[in-house]
Amino acid sequence: MRVAVIADIHGDLDALQRVVAAIDGASIDQIWCLGDIVGLGATAPAEVVDLVRDRCGVALAGNHDRWVTGQLSLSMLPLPRQRAQLQWQHGVLSNDQLTWLAALPAQGRAHDIELWHGSGQDPITGWISSPEDAADHLARQQARIGLVGHTHRPLIAEHNGTTIEYDEHPDSHDLADDRRAVLNPGAVLGSRRWLELDLAAGNATWHTA
Repeated sequence: MRVAVIADIHGDLDALQRVVAAIDGASIDQIWCLGDIVGLGATAPAEVVDLVRDRCGVALAGNHDRWVTGQLSLSMLPLPRQRAQLQWQHGVLSNDQLTWLAALPAQGRAHDIELWHGSGQDPITGWISSPEDAADHLARQQARIGLVGHTHRPLIAEHNGTTIEYDEHPDSHDLADDRRAVLNPGAVLGSRRWLELDLAAGNATWHTA
């Protein structure tokens, strides 16, 4: 099975359409989305929600999704213009779209791979941006492979038995059977990044659409 993993779309319809077009040309079996479907930076939140609902076999909620639905308080955001943009998105989404977003889980598991928007420390707002963060996360991760988003940066971090091998510029990587690893596809927003997982071959490849 070959899976495409995407995250941090932030309502960027053009970027999402380009990524989906690239995925469609790559013989992918299923698309998984790790959250922040809408949020700051959005140009077409309603259209993005519909496309994710139509194309993704697995979808999680991110912190921006929870802000738009009202499940997280906008008081967490320091700038009035940030709060206004998310309130605007709440207004343009239909009740059905908001209900779907609100029902998305904070974490998941598929094909024995664990999924979070943030990290094992906090599924919504956790952050893996250093080897120390990765070590904390991997100590909590139960499956051999985990997937996260949130930072907008591609990543693979592996525990080799003694230390954390940490790479924020991954290209292609073989996933060893005896190593626990966490991967981040990077962001759809702006950079149009996505991750291809070949589960049978045990290989991960990062792409830019």
